[in-house]
Amino acid sequence: MVGANTIRIDNSFLTVRLVEGKSPLRVIPSARADIPPDANVLGPDARTVVAVSAAAPPENVARIRESGVDVVVAGTDEVDLPELMRILKRDYGVDRMMIEGGPTLNWSMLNHRLVDEIRLIHLPFIVGGADTPSLVGGMHIETEDEMIRLSLKQCFMCGSNLVTEWNVLYRGS
Repeated sequence: MVGANTIRIDNSFLTVRLVEGKSPLRVIPSARADIPPDANVLGPDARTVVAVSAAAPPENVARIRESGVDVVVAGTDEVDLPELMRILKRDYGVDRMMIEGGPTLNWSMLNHRLVDEIRLIHLPFIVGGADTPSLVGGMHIETEDEMIRLSLKQCFMCGSNLVTEWNVLYRGS
């Protein structure tokens, strides 16, 4: 799963390309169904689900459906992520999903407690700047109790990159 903004910026394929294997189901929440018509995820190389809100313009929904992509409605004005996850489980058999989201999708999934584990890839260089995206956006932490805690599962090197895998520990659960 990636958000519609990531598709607009990166125009990702979200397919298996460098190794053997079946491409996963691609899932893109887009409340207004405003994915560019030439987006790579609208191509025939993997099954794709675009989740829209009931407020999505019908002409946008029709254009996406015409590309052969499944469109599901989850939410009134915005995509209701817990509802989307129920639809994906019920209609597509999705039990586990990888999110390569940007800060907005990452925060929304964490905020709804829909994330069980996090894998971070630490690259051997530093990137920064005032407009550099963070791992999560929209998160306003006032106290230590509001922090989302992590428990390290494992870490390993992949080439020159350090990979860490974490369990997410939500308060009160």
